[in-house]
Amino acid sequence: MARRAERRAARAAIGVAPPAEARVAVAAPTVRATDDPGIIAAGGRHSCALVSSRVLCWGANDRGQLGDGDAEARSTPAPIVGDLEFVQVTTGLSHSCGVARGGDAYCWGADDRGQLGDATFTSRSAPVRVAGNQTFRLLRAGQYHTCGLTTAGDVLCWGANANGQLGDGGTSNRSSPVSVGGGLRFVSLSAGWNHSCAIAYDGKAYCWGANASGQLGNGTRTDTRTPTAVSAEQRFTSMAAGATHTCATADGGETFCWGRNSYGQLGTGGTGDQAVPAPVFGGTRFASVTVGGVHSCGRTRSGQVFCWGRNVYGQLGDGTNATRDVPTRVAGSTTFSAVHASGAHTCATGGEDTLWCWGFNVEGQLGDGTRNHLSRPTRVVMPAR
Repeated sequence: MARRAERRAARAAIGVAPPAEARVAVAAPTVRATDDPGIIAAGGRHSCALVSSRVLCWGANDRGQLGDGDAEARSTPAPIVGDLEFVQVTTGLSHSCGVARGGDAYCWGADDRGQLGDATFTSRSAPVRVAGNQTFRLLRAGQYHTCGLTTAGDVLCWGANANGQLGDGGTSNRSSPVSVGGGLRFVSLSAGWNHSCAIAYDGKAYCWGANASGQLGNGTRTDTRTPTAVSAEQRFTSMAAGATHTCATADGGETFCWGRNSYGQLGTGGTGDQAVPAPVFGGTRFASVTVGGVHSCGRTRSGQVFCWGRNVYGQLGDGTNATRDVPTRVAGSTTFSAVHASGAHTCATGGEDTLWCWGFNVEGQLGDGTRNHLSRPTRVVMPAR
C-alpha cells in the first residue's frame, strides 16, 4: 500500500495522471421487440385492459383477480381499486399484475404460490406492490408465476417453481422476485403455464422450466432451471409461451412454433409435436404472436389477426368451432392494434379504444355482458366514464 501511495505521489509531482479506471460499456440491443404492448390481457377465466391509464378487469373473481376489492364475478369491465396509473397489464390463471407509471410493479388475485410477489402467500382483491426496488418495463403472468423485465434488461421471476420456471436454478416457490440465472440481458419476455421464455439483446431466444412436450425448443424433453437457448438460427422479435407450447416471430416476420401439438396449435399443418422450432404453415408474416392454452394467434403489421389450434369454444374467432392446424383469419373487418390469448379465449384492441374478445365465456370473460361462448369478435361493453 505504501509503495502504491508513493507511485501516486510521484505521478502527481511530475504531472502524470493516474490510469483511468476501466469502464465496460453496456451494448444496446441489436433487435427491437415487436410484442403487443400489454394493453389487453386474456387470463384463465378473466380479462384485463388498460384504458387511459386505468386498469379495467372482468370475468371470474373468486381469487380477487379483478382487483376491485371483492370476489364477485363480472361480465363487463370494472376498474380496479385505487388511484394508481398504469402503463402495462398482464393476467395469469387467477391473478393479475401491472406496471405503474414510474416502473413499480403491482399484483392482485391468487397468491398461494407467491405469484403476487409481495413477500407473502396471501391472496389479495386489490393491488399490492411487488417487493424490492426494481424498475420494471413490463410484466408477464403465467399460470402460477410471474416474471418481470426491468429497464436494464434483467429478468426477475416469482411464484411457482416446481419445474424451474423462475429460472433461478432451483425449484422452490418464491414470494418475492429472484433473478433469472445466466447473466443475459433481454428485450422481450413471456410466461407460460409452467415455463418461461425471453429474447436476448442479440435476438436469440431462451426458455426455461417445464419441457415434457419440448416447449423449451432445445431439442430435448428435459426440464431446465436456468435459461437454455432455443435451437434456431433466426433472430426473434416477439415470443409467447402457452400451456405446453411456444411460438415466436422472427425478425422478418416468419413465425415458428414448438412443443405440444395435439390440436394443431403449432400451425404446421399437422398434429405432430416438435422439440425444435417448426415454421408455421402459409408464410404469412406477423408482427407479433400470442398463445393460449392450446391455440395461437398472430397479428400482421396491418392489423389482421390469424389464429390456429383448438376451437371448441370459438377461441380462433373465425366464426366456427372447427379446430385448425393452419392459420385462419379472424372473422370481420376490424383491424387490431394488439391481441392476447390465454386459456381458451382471446382479446384484442381495435380503433378508438374499442376492446374485443371471443371464445370461452363461462365467467363473463368476454366482457359483453353475457356468458355465451362466441366464435367471432364481440365488442366489450365499456363502463361509463
